[in-house]
Amino acid sequence: MRIFIKTLGCRSNRYESEKLIDQLASRSHSIVADPEDADVVIVNTCTVTHVADRKSRQEIYPYLDKKVIVFGCGPRVSENAYQIDGVDLVAQDPAEILEFLGDGESGGIDNVLVTRSNLKIQDGCENYCTYCVIPFARGKCESKPYDEVLYDASRLIIGGSKELVLTGINIGEWQDNGMDFWDLMLILLAELPARIRISSLEPFVFDERVAEVLSHPNFCRHLHICAQSGCDSVLKRMGRNYSTSDFKKLIADIRDASPDIAVTTDIITGFPGETDVEHKQTLDLLSDINFAKIHTFRYSKRDGTPAAKAKNQIPYVIKVERSREIRDLSDKMRGSYKEKFVGSTQSVLFEHQKDDVWVGTTDNYLQVEVVSKSKLRYELKNVRLGMLKSSGRFKGRILG
Repeated sequence: MRIFIKTLGCRSNRYESEKLIDQLASRSHSIVADPEDADVVIVNTCTVTHVADRKSRQEIYPYLDKKVIVFGCGPRVSENAYQIDGVDLVAQDPAEILEFLGDGESGGIDNVLVTRSNLKIQDGCENYCTYCVIPFARGKCESKPYDEVLYDASRLIIGGSKELVLTGINIGEWQDNGMDFWDLMLILLAELPARIRISSLEPFVFDERVAEVLSHPNFCRHLHICAQSGCDSVLKRMGRNYSTSDFKKLIADIRDASPDIAVTTDIITGFPGETDVEHKQTLDLLSDINFAKIHTFRYSKRDGTPAAKAKNQIPYVIKVERSREIRDLSDKMRGSYKEKFVGSTQSVLFEHQKDDVWVGTTDNYLQVEVVSKSKLRYELKNVRLGMLKSSGRFKGRILG
């Protein structure tokens, strides 16, 4: 069969779709890049917010003239919500999909893989933040054994990947045979001929070994560290076990070890009971830290979580306004961070082209475009960064 996979949500979902692609191709199914060419459409859903949940369901409807399979976090939280007329299978686990489809007749994969590969090392979360449904969707923490991590990483590199993104739901909790996440990072950096990128981390998983990790030439100078709020009283109501002073010190220590690192974060606006003063405290913390980018989310009630039952739910219009203020602040910070690199030389991993313009990404997530008639896909090149375009990309010139 010809199969198209639509993936929504986080890098863990992307990894699971990539793994499913490999499994289906090995069973002689054809993986296509365009849903119009498909006999079967598989939708990998996200339920982190009610908006993501609604979007996941909306993504199903355009494909109901085909055979449709739904899996991912959505059905794990609420299987009934995805029992839509015309959906052929709602799966809790990819193994159900493989059993349902059986073997194909002639396999192959269209050009749907990417230079940057997700390497899943962990699943599950046991933090139970008061707003979050993910522990119910993903269950308890489970770490992929070290030998499997190393095998998967080697396989991806042999397949052409120049950058691996360590992925999971709460990857800082990875452990195996007395090793923890930072032990794993140091081993992967030392043994693998590839850039290593961390998807996201919680503030409370860091220790003194982070400085050694940050100084390694194969480490991608980017850390996404989830703050969620810049106000201690809101953090307490969220069930986040750190203070804003802890968070500030962590970022200061990271920048001491790696001054040019891109530090990004998540912020939830309009959490139940959040006052104007508490929101202002969050804005002040964000300004003090000066992130490279801020991802802001309006608080979303999720059934079964303590925050959904809390009094003093914030009106939608206020959540929208507070989100806008943080997005505006993020845009200024993003521009300021990028300006520092005009005229610098950076290593760029090129990923795609249009005509003679190739686009690539630095290890600290700066997008760069160069004009070249050479084939640059999958190549790492030293590039001098020139002017910053209105698109947010740098114009660059390959050196050597």
